[in-house]
This record gives sequence, C-alpha cells and structure tokens, in this order.
Amino acid sequence: MTFIIIFIWTLTAFAQECRGQITVTQSPSITAEQPGGTVNIKCKTSSDVQRWSNGNEGLAWTMIIDAEKVKTRWKQYLEDLYNDPNPVDERILANLDYNGDEEPTPSIMMEEVVRAIDRLKTRKAPGIDNITAEEIKAATDGTGLQIIFQLCK
Repeated sequence: MTFIIIFIWTLTAFAQECRGQITVTQSPSITAEQPGGTVNIKCKTSSDVQRWSNGNEGLAWTMIIDAEKVKTRWKQYLEDLYNDPNPVDERILANLDYNGDEEPTPSIMMEEVVRAIDRLKTRKAPGIDNITAEEIKAATDGTGLQIIFQLCK
C-alpha cells in the first residue's frame, strides 16, 4: 500500500518537472488502507495518454530493473534535460546596441602596486605560490619593485 502511494507520488512529481512529459494529478492526493485492502485512485492526465479499444484511458509504464538499462535511461533523460537546444533569436541580437567606442581599461600605475604591497599583512600563511608577504616586501628593494610592476602589467 505504501509502495503504491510513494510510486504514484514519484510519478506525478517526475512528470511535472520534465519538459514534454504528461502531467498526472490524482484524487484524493493521499489515501491510506490496511494491508491487503483495496485502494482506488482516480488519475487525470494533461492529455490523452493511451486509449484502449474499450474507450478507457490509461497510463502504461515499465519498471526497469536491469542496471545497464537504468543507466542508459538516466543518461538519456539527463542529456535531454541539459542539452536542450537554445536557439538564438537573430532579431533580438540585431536590435542590441553595440558601442565599439568603449573606453580602454587604464593600465596599472606604479603607485597602485606600491600601495598593494604596503597593505600586505605579514605573518600570514603564503598562498598557492608559496610566496609570503615578507618575501614580496623584501623583493621591492632595488629593481625588484620595477620587476613586480612589470609582472602586474
């Protein structure tokens, strides 16, 4: 009984989130019954799912048990979900303003490099390059500052 409720709930949640899938709603939304009892659930679909020769409509599904088939189905589902083509509307692109005369980004000035080095906190762990703030500050003696400035440009 619990399995049926969970299965129907999963089916409706899955169908509502998938593009191009059929939405299934059920009435009542929650049903409880003692083990061995009978449960009747009325389901309504967003469109005709399958119509049998006697006029009844229904939803047919197959539970995939084979692990490789499950992987293949999930792969297909995720490819459909994430590889959805996103066509570009050329009319919108044509109406976008493009200003090719934008200001160029100014280059870094020597004063900015000096200020950044002065603001480095000492006695801290080095970064991924294993260079400490003390080493950088010591490297500014002589031509070191000019070399660091050239590296920053």
